[in-house]
Amino acid sequence: VLFSPALFRMLLALVARRPRLRHAVGELVVMAQAYRARPAVVVGTLAMSMASHALFVLSFYLVGRSIYGASLPTLAQHMQVVPLILFSTAVPLPFGALGLSEGVSDLLMRSVDHPSGAVGMMAYRVLMYLGGAVSVVVY
Repeated sequence: VLFSPALFRMLLALVARRPRLRHAVGELVVMAQAYRARPAVVVGTLAMSMASHALFVLSFYLVGRSIYGASLPTLAQHMQVVPLILFSTAVPLPFGALGLSEGVSDLLMRSVDHPSGAVGMMAYRVLMYLGGAVSVVVY
């Protein structure tokens, strides 16, 4: 839908009298034309995004399993809750919303009978920081 020419014609008509907005929408039209010509790239990028997101959820699940054993919610429940938790890390606070994400994690994980979402999120952060440190050393 976002790549359809009809939508952009309507948007361009709406911003015709505003030069800055007209320029921004014009850039979006060019971007949409470039992606519309390459549907395989769009589908491939979507697949890679879904795969990496599934790996993030799997790592959160495995970190929890290593701490709490088999008393965790299922992987399917993690697939439903963890994306919301990870979205909370996008809050523009210093240090990646440290503290806020743990609170959100605790609140959401309680809804699926997880022992402690805050501890799980802290362990997940440690895992991500260690992965980042390895990347820095390799780089």
